[in-house]
Amino acid sequence: MAIRHSPLEAVGMMAKFWPSRRGLRHRHAGTALAVQVAFVRMFIGTVVLGFLLVGLHGYLPQAEPPQAGLLIASIRANIAPEPTERFVFLALALTVPLIAFVTAVVSTTAQNRAHWHSLSQNPTFARILPLLVALLLFVPLLGSDFLLFFAGDNNATPYQTLALCSAVSLLLCAQTTSGQPWRLPNQNVQHTLAWGLFLACVLLQIVSWRLLGIHSVTHAGKWTVHADAVFYPLSQVVAGKTLLVDLPSQYGLWPEMLAPLFRSIGLSVLGLTSVFACLQLGSLSALFLVLSKQVKTFWLRIIGGLALIVMTFGTGVLFSDWYPHDPYFQYGPIRFVWPALSVLALYHYSSAKTLLRSTLLSLIAALGLLWNLDSGLCIVLAYGAFLAARLAVLQCLKYRGQTQLEPHIRHTLAALAIHLGMVLGVAAIAGVALTLKSGQALQLAWLFEYQKIFYGLGYMMMPMPMQLDPWMSVLGIYLLGLLVSLHAWLHNPAYHKMDSVFYLSLLGLGAFAYYQGRSHFLCLTAACWPALLIIIILADTSLRTIKARLVPVSQLYLPVVAVSFLGVCVSSFASYSPLFFKNAARAYESRLHANEALVADELAFIRQYGSSQHECLILSALQGIYYAESGLASPLKGPGIVELALTTDQQQLFDSVLQGDLPCLFLNTEAGNLLDPQMLQMMQLARSQYTLVATSPMHTLQYLKAKQP
Repeated sequence: MAIRHSPLEAVGMMAKFWPSRRGLRHRHAGTALAVQVAFVRMFIGTVVLGFLLVGLHGYLPQAEPPQAGLLIASIRANIAPEPTERFVFLALALTVPLIAFVTAVVSTTAQNRAHWHSLSQNPTFARILPLLVALLLFVPLLGSDFLLFFAGDNNATPYQTLALCSAVSLLLCAQTTSGQPWRLPNQNVQHTLAWGLFLACVLLQIVSWRLLGIHSVTHAGKWTVHADAVFYPLSQVVAGKTLLVDLPSQYGLWPEMLAPLFRSIGLSVLGLTSVFACLQLGSLSALFLVLSKQVKTFWLRIIGGLALIVMTFGTGVLFSDWYPHDPYFQYGPIRFVWPALSVLALYHYSSAKTLLRSTLLSLIAALGLLWNLDSGLCIVLAYGAFLAARLAVLQCLKYRGQTQLEPHIRHTLAALAIHLGMVLGVAAIAGVALTLKSGQALQLAWLFEYQKIFYGLGYMMMPMPMQLDPWMSVLGIYLLGLLVSLHAWLHNPAYHKMDSVFYLSLLGLGAFAYYQGRSHFLCLTAACWPALLIIIILADTSLRTIKARLVPVSQLYLPVVAVSFLGVCVSSFASYSPLFFKNAARAYESRLHANEALVADELAFIRQYGSSQHECLILSALQGIYYAESGLASPLKGPGIVELALTTDQQQLFDSVLQGDLPCLFLNTEAGNLLDPQMLQMMQLARSQYTLVATSPMHTLQYLKAKQP
């Protein structure tokens, strides 16, 4: 049975406090000021609390310094632990939502509602406060690489672009709220136009640089490091290996979930990028479906969808000459697809709160946890916290005397129990399935190995900038989203429009850990898509409440700022759209010609001499891609060379090779193509243990077989 209020019940709940339209205007104006005052106070308070936590951490028992000797010698210089930053972020992530809840509860008491109503009658205060909030959110973006990344093009400076977008934003917002009707097509035509433009732009982005074949592969770092770490575990699982038994997987158990598909269609670079393209299209469509349901302003829906494309799947990297055009599949779609699906499932649940719909969302969280531990944990915690917050709000309203809430409380408790049971149950089933598949016990330590290396030891970490920086705006948006949602629930628990905003705020806080560890603005760009959705939804809500004269026109500052940033993204997409078409045409024309002859030469050599083998060790750059394209499997247990980080794993590799009992191996003759200089010494020793059979035409690979006893 769905737990939702009828329209009459919903109206009755609001009428209990605000029985007239005038009262409704007072309520909206007072609530807007209450939220903004709470935001300013909490923004300042969070900064102060952050500094206090930094000082407190110095007095707490300190963990032992990272044991650099655990990592292989060539990467030890990249250890940069951030124990204080991690402590402060985790402490704030746990406490700030609780403080936001308490603040919302206190500010929605009858006495405080009267106080906010009186303040809303002060025109100076009503004008200055939304401007202050807008400045707090917008000023950290100015002059940052984050903004310059999207605002620059060949024809205008970033600030000229920003000024133009701000002017257009002001005109659009003013026209929308003026009460003068737009001459727009009917709803069906609007829906078709919005979806047609969105899907066309997503497909254009995909075919221009994310749908790739083996001829696109080179020895650039985006292939030898980033892409190869994705291909290696999948190639081994498709070949019959089992994760957590034969090898770890840096990015989760997703290869086990996709392996059945690739066993049927065959694994290749083109095959994997095609599947990833489908996941990209599906996940972005899920988010745009939520926007199209919640955003009623037609033009805002259009630019919001385009901004979503620009801000996800590394589109900005394609625009920029600063960095190599790296599709970076580790985030899009591996870390993206399940969180995106969870947003759609949350909207589906909030529109009619049934246990079946809640169970579906819990199942998505559980599968996402298996697919990728980092992003899946964000879903599990975000939905659990969402249900806990709903339960706390209902209990608070029950304490205030609202009746007929008991069924909703029982429903939320049941949803929480099912959520916990589903996550634990699916994890247990997956563990049993992997054990039965391999016939061996799982090495569960491998499940968390790379989290320990990166987040524990501090490998490749970067400190967060302490001056004004866009990450402050992103966290500010999540704080604003929490406050707006909690105030809406406390005024009317039947109002589900803010459910998505609350969930996105929690999901975004979890995703922010990705940036907290490695604080590069590209990481922030990849992880801040929940904040983008929040500002689109809130901007639409603000414009419609201003148009209905429920809040003063001074509240226009916030949607104008939000739309200005969206405009910057859209202007970038428009100015660089010829590049999409150019890249797509180039990709089609070169589909049969290798970008790098060396890759074609080495792969042909491996196929020629490895065709009669099932297992053969490849010690070369592009190891995972060569395994995927050749269908070979590694005879060794442990990670591939691109993921080789621990000295124990390296020593195990050396010992296995130098024992001389491998059936065959392909050995790279150029030390620069391998990650660790110690590989050179090992290769020289290996040649004495095996018989050289052949050398590749370009003299970069050798095929060796074990010597006969």
